[in-house]
Amino acid sequence: MLAVPVEDGEPFLLAGLQRSYPGRRVWVEAPGLVAVEATDVSELIPVPLAFARQVLVGADEVASASIRGWARLVFDVVMRDFKEDQPWLLHVAPHYGAGLAGQHRCQLIREALVELLRQRRRHRGRRLAREPEPFSPAHSMLQLMLTAPDRGWLSALPEEAGLRRDIAGIGI
Repeated sequence: MLAVPVEDGEPFLLAGLQRSYPGRRVWVEAPGLVAVEATDVSELIPVPLAFARQVLVGADEVASASIRGWARLVFDVVMRDFKEDQPWLLHVAPHYGAGLAGQHRCQLIREALVELLRQRRRHRGRRLAREPEPFSPAHSMLQLMLTAPDRGWLSALPEEAGLRRDIAGIGI
């Protein structure tokens, strides 16, 4: 799991996770990113998230050198993990540099994915929420957080994961 703490909340989030998961590795992945080692996402419940602004459950570290490569990576996960008729949310965000660094790259990744879905899986693309909307038990969710232009973390939370009600109030 990867968590983005609220402003000035990193030490509190880190301490809470360390207390909740003794014997698990809990570390600061980068400034503003706290990670918890888990072999299965079910091990992360209940999660103390009072100091988390965003949570990427079951996140895997991933890499790609190109916009098209990122889009293909996300496409493959959606095809493998999400049900055909399930509505789903996509959040692609940068967590590197200063200011608006990475925002344009994230937008291009999203646009490339939408185009890939349009070409290969139109029905699946129609189930993607076009505008931000609240996360609910009716949705699957995919989050990609770039920590550099060519590296990041990917979290796919299919509707059957059973964790959605536990994190539905957490922002994406």
